[in-house]
Amino acid sequence: MVNKKLVSIVVPAILLNLIFIGGVGYGAVIPKMSGTTPMTGIVMDGIIEEDEWSDADWKVGFYLDIDDVGNPPDTDGMNYMYLGEDENNIYLGLDLLSDKTGEITGEWVGVWLNTINRTFSDTLEWVNYLNNGTESLIHDVENDVSMPYFLNGSAGGSGYFPNSDDQFTAIHGSIEGNYVLLDQSGGQPDFNITSAPYNLDHRVQVDFSIDIQDYFQYFKELYANATVKVGLQTYGKVNTTITDNELTLWYINGTMNVDDPLQTFSLNTGTSLAFDDETFYAGNFTSDHKMQFSIIANHSSPFKIQLRHMNFGIFTLEVNGKGSAYINPYSSIRNYQIEWGFGPSFNNASDHRMYEIKIPKNELEHYDPDAVLGIIIGGYGTMTFVDNNYWAFSQFNNSIRQQRSENYWYYNMSGLIIPDTINPAIISTPSDLTVELGYTGQNLSWTATDSHPNTYTIELQGSGIVEGPTAWTSGVPIIYNIPDDFAVGTNTYNVTFTDESGNSLSDTVNVIVIESTGTAGGSIPFGNLFLIFIGFDVICLIFIKKRQIFQKSRKINNDTP
Repeated sequence: MVNKKLVSIVVPAILLNLIFIGGVGYGAVIPKMSGTTPMTGIVMDGIIEEDEWSDADWKVGFYLDIDDVGNPPDTDGMNYMYLGEDENNIYLGLDLLSDKTGEITGEWVGVWLNTINRTFSDTLEWVNYLNNGTESLIHDVENDVSMPYFLNGSAGGSGYFPNSDDQFTAIHGSIEGNYVLLDQSGGQPDFNITSAPYNLDHRVQVDFSIDIQDYFQYFKELYANATVKVGLQTYGKVNTTITDNELTLWYINGTMNVDDPLQTFSLNTGTSLAFDDETFYAGNFTSDHKMQFSIIANHSSPFKIQLRHMNFGIFTLEVNGKGSAYINPYSSIRNYQIEWGFGPSFNNASDHRMYEIKIPKNELEHYDPDAVLGIIIGGYGTMTFVDNNYWAFSQFNNSIRQQRSENYWYYNMSGLIIPDTINPAIISTPSDLTVELGYTGQNLSWTATDSHPNTYTIELQGSGIVEGPTAWTSGVPIIYNIPDDFAVGTNTYNVTFTDESGNSLSDTVNVIVIESTGTAGGSIPFGNLFLIFIGFDVICLIFIKKRQIFQKSRKINNDTP
């Protein structure tokens, strides 16, 4: 096979002049090769067959110093990553010689890609480039699904505060201050709500509408959907003891009922600072993830509520970090094929773990085949680094830190040439032609199209090629002048258009020569005789008519006295 894009590092580790980075060893000089041959003939069965991967762009050996003492029979040693592509897919093969156990309990594998050489240095930047230059795939091998982002347990905390004056509206009474006064920085004035007359009493009503999504840095809707509850805490007092002071949670449909005891909580009505705690559950959030509630207080005389702070703790499902193996468990690639196996390979005759992964390029938005491809791989399958629960192949020590572009290994994938398999199209063809013996000046014309036209030939059956190979141009007619000397009979022409990749398309036309039914000059014998006959008849009629006139004239003359 020619034009392979292949780097093979199969010499013993002692000859590799390895650089050790934590638990990972890598060849000191790894040339970046490029070629033209796409991956062909690969069978996705989880077994690394060297001939199936012979068209790979890269075969990279990397040394892993794993916990062979704590996890026998896993062993330190060389492992191999294969990286290739065809027109529609990226292929990744992992030949993990160090992983000697076939048990899949808790096993997972991850791939992180930088597809257009993005530069990023933190998780937020990495997330913002997802599906736009960065990609991720984390597969739960044990359950054969994409790794879930959340676990079943919940986690959360306090310290969130209103972050905009748009989050509250005074319905009754007036507000002094803004949202900043509701944080816990200390020393600032209180957030004051002064009552207003209401019927025969005085009332305060302030409605709050807080979008939970505003408190997540990224994947806002994902986290909002995973929010289990919100713990709301207020710390305040009133300038005079009042009759009632309550906080009412709104229903999911955006309405409230102050008389519903399940939705209403008492707040401090006295003049000393006190904490009050309430809990919002997910069933109280609106469909667009808003937490809505009202502070409603009543008294017979004017009063002022003085809030020192208001905060809330958001409790979401626990993020599935696999014990901090990776920064973020998000998988942007959802359409992929992964197969795994356990057995020998070309690289090692002993049984070990292998993976084959196929990722459609349409999953990699903005994939640039002419740019370098950045990649980090990692996982767990009993094989781990010492004192960790994962293994990794990245440029940052022995860890997976996909949020920094400098931690990826980069490989040149440019140069792929996809074979043209599309035949030329003949868009204009002549019909069969019938001519008389003695014809002259007849021709045939075809028009074909193709992205890379090459030559055409015209064959006369029984005589062989009569024209070509001759270059042709897409969309431009070719004209063949038929010889003038064909005898009576059928002559079959076959035209074949070929492109630069050898694809071709043919068309057949018959030229039928029949006996001549006329004479030289184009006269028709029967027609001439008919004209002579008609002419003779006319002369005879004229002669007869004249004879009749002559006889009549003589008779008249004879009758004259």
